[in-house]
Amino acid sequence: MRDVASKLGVTDAALYHHFPGRDALLAAMVDALAERFELPRAAADWRRFLRSFADRLRASVLAVPGSAEVLATLGPATPGTRRIVETVVERLLDSGFDVDSAALAYSIVTTYVVTSAARQEGNADIGSFASALWAGRGGSPLAAPSPLFASVLAAWRSRSWDQHYAYGIEALLDGIASRRSRGSKRRTRGRAGA
Repeated sequence: MRDVASKLGVTDAALYHHFPGRDALLAAMVDALAERFELPRAAADWRRFLRSFADRLRASVLAVPGSAEVLATLGPATPGTRRIVETVVERLLDSGFDVDSAALAYSIVTTYVVTSAARQEGNADIGSFASALWAGRGGSPLAAPSPLFASVLAAWRSRSWDQHYAYGIEALLDGIASRRSRGSKRRTRGRAGA
């Protein structure tokens, strides 16, 4: 709280007058982000909608340094995020998801977006991140990596954070689609046997 008060140019007492503690301050920060967040319009299909939601969430999080860490800590447990959660889940329900599947889809997409944004905020590039893991440890295994590990590092370094994000969000959406397809086939078979 002291650091926040200092950065805001106010006294600790002034900050505590408005926020009784750290959790209340963090919740207010999440609510402020949620208030500014513009949800995408309903799309013809759930996948396009979820991708647009994820892209907007990522842009919103990356636009406010430090917000990914706060969101990762609190998740959707604030009054201000209710509008976002309910709107996304309602649109998934309208697309044929059941409540449980819609809630899980929302959760894994937002978790991926926030986590990948937090990694991006904390590390300018993935190769530097890998190298930094061993900095100052002497005898770094990265100094003479195995051929496979060298290939992995090269692959990481050859792609931007945007490319890593795009691959990951598409893989998540593919997984959701696959599970929905399997569930649909099970329901169809169950009806045929009835």
